[in-house]
Parts: sequence; C-alpha cells; structure tokens
Amino acid sequence: MRGNPDDIANQMLGKIKHFIDQELQDAKENPTPKDVDSWEFGVLDGREEFAEQLKKLIRKWEKRYE
Repeated sequence: MRGNPDDIANQMLGKIKHFIDQELQDAKENPTPKDVDSWEFGVLDGREEFAEQLKKLIRKWEKRYE
C-alpha cells in the first residue's frame, strides 16, 4: 500500500534511502586521501557515483507514482 509506513516495501525503501544518504555523507566527510592507489580510488569514487545515481533514480520513480 503506497504511503503506508508499516508496509514492508516502504520500510525497505526507507532503509535504502538511509544507506544512500550515509554513503554520500561518508564520502563528503572523508575525502579520498592522495596516497591511495588508483584501483582503490576507483572503487571509492564508484561507490559515491553509484549512490548519487541511485538516489536520482529513486526520486524519478517516486515522482512517476505520485
């Protein structure tokens, strides 16, 4: 049921949004140090990029179903 906070789908979406926000906050608070190798930098940068894109996609889907 859309909008029902007790619905399992809404609970899961809330947890996913929280995780995304935490991932983005961590990336902002802890920038990648200059001494990491390029592989590790790519992984860390990729996590941040994925979180940003997933957040945008969820917003798009939510607007579609409002």
